[in-house]
Amino acid sequence: MNARLWVFVHGGPVKITLRPGQSLSSYACSQHEEGWSDEYQEWHFTRGLVERTTSEDGTDCDGRHSSHSTSTCEVASLRAGPMVEGVVYPDWAPVCDGQRDYRAEAAGY
Repeated sequence: MNARLWVFVHGGPVKITLRPGQSLSSYACSQHEEGWSDEYQEWHFTRGLVERTTSEDGTDCDGRHSSHSTSTCEVASLRAGPMVEGVVYPDWAPVCDGQRDYRAEAAGY
């Protein structure tokens, strides 16, 4: 059985299909008036479970910030999450997450 789900990539919804054992990823980066930003997402399907890993990194007027998270969704819940503009996204369950504020770390916080 394949896993079919909606994901939000590059500013809009995209429907992806994962075969058992398959991974897909997306990467985007941009420059803006306060610096730069990048975003990486990966989805992996195995044993009836889709795992999503995300990471974001970038700079703005407050300095560099980065974050990461991992969440999972059972195949039965791929169409049980929030509906946004007619698209039903997965009901992701958080596994772990973290963030860094490089300027705050340099200041000893």
